[in-house]
Amino acid sequence: MTRADCAVPPGAVWTIVGAGALGLVATYWDDGWHTEIGRDSALIPPHLLLYVSVGLVGVVLAVWLLTTLWRTRSVRSVFATPGLALAVAAGVVTAGAAPADAAWHAAFGRDSVLWSPPHLLSVIGTAVLVVAVLLGAAASRPARTALAVLLLGAAEVVVLEYETDVPQFTEALYLPVLLAVALGVARVVRTLVADSVVVAWTVLGYLVFRLGIFVGFMIGGWVTPDVPIALLGLLLLEAPAKWGRARWPLAGLAIVVLQVVASATGISAVATGPTLVAAAIVAPVLAVVLIAVMNGRLVSGAVVLALFLAASWPAPPARAHDPGQGEELATARFTVSGDGAGGVSVRVDDVNDAQGREWAPGALVARRAGRVVVAPLAGRSAFDGAIDLPSSGLWFVYAELRAGGTTAEVWLPVRQNESGTFTARRSVYLPAGAGGRSLGEFLAGTALLVVGAGLTGWAGAAVRRRRSPGR
Repeated sequence: MTRADCAVPPGAVWTIVGAGALGLVATYWDDGWHTEIGRDSALIPPHLLLYVSVGLVGVVLAVWLLTTLWRTRSVRSVFATPGLALAVAAGVVTAGAAPADAAWHAAFGRDSVLWSPPHLLSVIGTAVLVVAVLLGAAASRPARTALAVLLLGAAEVVVLEYETDVPQFTEALYLPVLLAVALGVARVVRTLVADSVVVAWTVLGYLVFRLGIFVGFMIGGWVTPDVPIALLGLLLLEAPAKWGRARWPLAGLAIVVLQVVASATGISAVATGPTLVAAAIVAPVLAVVLIAVMNGRLVSGAVVLALFLAASWPAPPARAHDPGQGEELATARFTVSGDGAGGVSVRVDDVNDAQGREWAPGALVARRAGRVVVAPLAGRSAFDGAIDLPSSGLWFVYAELRAGGTTAEVWLPVRQNESGTFTARRSVYLPAGAGGRSLGEFLAGTALLVVGAGLTGWAGAAVRRRRSPGR
C-alpha cells in the first residue's frame, strides 16, 4: 500500500474547495448580518450555509479517515499518511470552536469580536485544515492551486472586521497583521504547491473571488467587504530567482505601499492615518530585513517574526458591534438623523415591554475601533440625544435604557457621513457579559489559544518537513 493510495482523491479535493468557498461567503454574510441586524439566532441563513459547508468538509474527512483505515487495517497508518492526522485534529478543533463560541457569548458577551479566543480558534482550525489537505492531496495542479486560494481566504478572515469597516481594535493593527498573514500563507503555498508561479495564481484567484463577494453583496444590499488589493504586492515573490530571498521583504514593502494607496483613495475602509502609523513602523523593519538579506545575514522566518512582533503592541479593549445580545426585555423604535458631517440625532420611542416596566434614559454611546464617545440621553416615554461621530467609517450607536436597577441597550449602525433619517424596530436587550474581564475569561481564553498555538505548531512542523530547497 503506497502513500498515494491513502491520499485525498481529486474529487474530494474539489468538494473541499467548493465547501470552503461556501464557508467563506457565509462568514462574510454572517458578519454583515451581525452588523445590520445583530446576533439574531443560531438558525439565520448565513449560519445554515456555514453549517452545510462544515458538514461537507466533515464528510470528506470522515471518508478519507475510514478509507485509509480500511485499506491499511492499521491505526498507525493514520499518522503515517501525510496530513491525515493533522486534518482530523483541525476538523475536531474547528467543530469544537462553535460550542465554545456559544458558551463564550453567553458568559463574556462583550468580548464577542473576531479576535475573541473561540473565533480565533475557528480561524486557525480552518486554515490548518486546508494546509493538511494540501499535505495529503493527490490532486492536479489546478486543484492544489484552488486549495492555495482557499488557504489565503481562510487565513485572511482574521482581518475581516477591518475589511468590512467594523474594526473593534485600533486600525493601526490591520497592516502588520495583513503582512504577517500574507507572507506566511505565501511561504506555505510555495512549499506545498509545485508551481513556479503559484503565488501569482493564488493572489489573483483570491482577488477575483473577493470581487465576486463584493458584487454579490452589493446587489443583495449587504455590507460590502473591501477587495484587498494590497495583496498584489505578493506578486513580487514571482520575481526572477536571482533576486533570492530579497523577494520577501520587497513583497512586504509593496504590500505596505499598496495599502497606503488603498486607504488614501478610499479603496480600503481602513483609515489613512492609522495606516501611515503602521507603515512608519513596519516599513523600516522590512527595510532592515532587506539590507540583511542583501548582505546574506537573513535567518529563516525573520520577516514573519518581525511583523508579528510589530503587530503585537497593546490594543485597547474592544467593544463589539456584536455585543453578546442577551435576554430581550422589550422592543423599541430607533430613529437616527445624520447631517452628513458626523452629527447624529437619535430618538428611541414606542417601547413595547410586555412587563410594563418604566424605562428611564441612560447614556448615548458610539463605538468604533476601540474608541468610545458618550453623550447624554434624555426624556420619559421618548428618549432623545445627539452625538458627534469624530472620524469616518461605520459606527455603532447605542442608547442605554434603565429600569429597576437594570441597564439595557438598543443599537443601530450609522455611517459618519450619513445624511437623512432612517428608522428601525430593534431589540432592547440585556447585554451578556457587560462587566469587566474575569479570571475565568482569562483562563478560558488562554486554554483556547494554547490549543490554537499547538495546532499551528504542528502544521508548521509538517510544512517544514516538506520544504523544497531553494524556494
